[in-house]
Amino acid sequence: MFDNTGDGINSLSQATYSSLSSTGTVPTGMSTVARLGSTSAMRQPNASIDANGNIYCAFSVPIEGDVSDLDANFRDIGLVFSKDGGATWSDSAQNLTQVIGKEDDFGTISRVTDNFLHMMWQQDEIPGTNLQNNSSAVANHDVVLNVIYYQALPVDDILNNRIGLANVDQINTGDVMVVNQNYPNPFEGTTNVMVWLTRPGNINVEVRNMMGALVKTQSYTNLLRGNHELTIDGSNLTPGVYTYSLIAGGNKVSKTFIVK
Repeated sequence: MFDNTGDGINSLSQATYSSLSSTGTVPTGMSTVARLGSTSAMRQPNASIDANGNIYCAFSVPIEGDVSDLDANFRDIGLVFSKDGGATWSDSAQNLTQVIGKEDDFGTISRVTDNFLHMMWQQDEIPGTNLQNNSSAVANHDVVLNVIYYQALPVDDILNNRIGLANVDQINTGDVMVVNQNYPNPFEGTTNVMVWLTRPGNINVEVRNMMGALVKTQSYTNLLRGNHELTIDGSNLTPGVYTYSLIAGGNKVSKTFIVK
């Protein structure tokens, strides 16, 4: 399912599946190991279920061809789903992270899925972990910044196998979907809202007062497909209730917020 060369095999480097030697050092002839103890290449499965009984299973998997300077495969978070209580599963997995040259690992999804599958994971600059795969003799895994990310993926896109890299040359005629109500709300100064953009493109923000008059506009340009946290500046707005609209392509979503 992650066979990028089409030869029927997900080819991994030896550093991806080898462990430290019994003495705690990197095996002879290798610069690093990225395996976590005795775990398999595909690991860390966790599941979620929605109100319709659809089951989602996320897992960590090494990516063929995405190799670090020390010759270990970077990982991404994959996902399969079942519409019949686990009797059968989707024919192919979908890649939820898709970052080249980064280790996306330790993914976890919420137990219950609503309109979105909610996921958190860790992104590392080096495959493997410092605690389990570092050799004091060669310091094969330096301590680097590990960032914890969150994203929300539309269930409709998952069930229709639309999660994947989009063509950046596509004209943005897709939808913008609001993941959550803006926060904080009520607010002073600025507020944030997370959205899902179905295709690359721009998002325009329009803010109107209760009389319908346009009082503020903002633009976010050259956004990639996926999640984006947008900041709306309300510092020049007088206290009251406003409607804000997010516009992408031919799609428009409107919600309200309160300025204190």
